[in-house]
Amino acid sequence: MVQVVAHDLALLLDDDYFGQHARLKKKCKATKKVQDLFAKVWTDEVQSCHMCVCAHLSPSGLANRKDVVIMKCLKQLGEVWFFAEVNGECVALVSLWVLLEQHVSYSIWKMQDNPQLVSTSEIKCALSHRPLKEDQVMVSLPVECR
Repeated sequence: MVQVVAHDLALLLDDDYFGQHARLKKKCKATKKVQDLFAKVWTDEVQSCHMCVCAHLSPSGLANRKDVVIMKCLKQLGEVWFFAEVNGECVALVSLWVLLEQHVSYSIWKMQDNPQLVSTSEIKCALSHRPLKEDQVMVSLPVECR
């Protein structure tokens, strides 16, 4: 019992345990390829670079690599390629897709390789989806995104 309580108290001491900000779930050292990418595209000198396949979203939720996610402002969606933290800023490389059909509870999108860096805090949530013919995907829209 003492060990269980001690474990729970240790978790509660973590500043990020109840955090509502976008952040990596677990920081891992970025690969050389990812470090080189940020050295080219980042406006400031890269002081620190970590990456992860999973991130906490703001204010809540998780997204993983290969998830289909929808953005808060753009009403745009795409597939997550990876999450990174560069100089303390949490970003995601997301391949944005093209809308083909919009319906009330779902939409159909054309998959494409169109990677763009977006702030992880701009990701609203991960969505349920299923592939259709060729490069098309049907995406279920949650009530708050309709």
